Amino acid sequence: MKTATNNAYIPCRLSTGTAYTLGVMQNKKIKKMKSTILLTIIILIPLLHLEAQFMAPNIVNNDGDIFTSTFIAEWAGDTASIETYTIVGNHLFGKAIHLFPEPHLQQFEFLFEKDGSIREMDVQFYSLENTSVPLSSKTGFLPYRQKMNSENGIVDFRSIDKNGEKQWVHTVPRMDFNGGWIPIMGQWQWLTTLLSKNKLDQNLKFINAVIGDYELELNQPSENEVIFKSEISPPITFYIDVDGKIDSINALGSPGTLKCFLLPQLI
Repeated sequence: MKTATNNAYIPCRLSTGTAYTLGVMQNKKIKKMKSTILLTIIILIPLLHLEAQFMAPNIVNNDGDIFTSTFIAEWAGDTASIETYTIVGNHLFGKAIHLFPEPHLQQFEFLFEKDGSIREMDVQFYSLENTSVPLSSKTGFLPYRQKMNSENGIVDFRSIDKNGEKQWVHTVPRMDFNGGWIPIMGQWQWLTTLLSKNKLDQNLKFINAVIGDYELELNQPSENEVIFKSEISPPITFYIDVDGKIDSINALGSPGTLKCFLLPQLI
């Protein structure tokens, strides 16, 4: 019985000793880890200071005011599109559901130069059935994505669809409006804002990648009206409030024959 008792205690003594040994080893590892972390922090502090000096951003535009609006457009009495856009500084971005030439969702972004012209444009086309999936156009008129870059007198359009990448190059000094089946209405607000601030250039260009480039003009005949004129369509009238924000658009004479209204619940 005594031997059995002694044998029963031996594993306990071994277990305690092993635990003590592991505890000592773990304490050493923890101390070593703390020393390594402290040394890393000491080394990184001056590097972070240097990076803060060298990585300071270039302030392109200090206008951080945000404006968001939503419009619904009617085409011959039927709903043609619903668009929500936001303008912050020299950025215009948003989403639009367009029902012509076929139902789809557009996600768009425009970046503007200091002179108000479009520097970059990116429009992505998605299926309404699954807005995470690029549109597979049934009509063949719409791509998966269309991009534009304007630089050094070249307006370079690229689009990608099931047949690959396509390019259209326009040798013009600038682009101020991108035309399409149903235009991105936020572009009209951008131009109207420039006009209200007396910052609108007089040599404006309306460009459709496939059709061509055309002269464009905006003028304000009255306090609440702005007229959008181009060589490709009859005049389009914007009705504006006292702050220069568009309330409604009459484009009935244009190729799109649109009437656009600000959604009242979002004013």
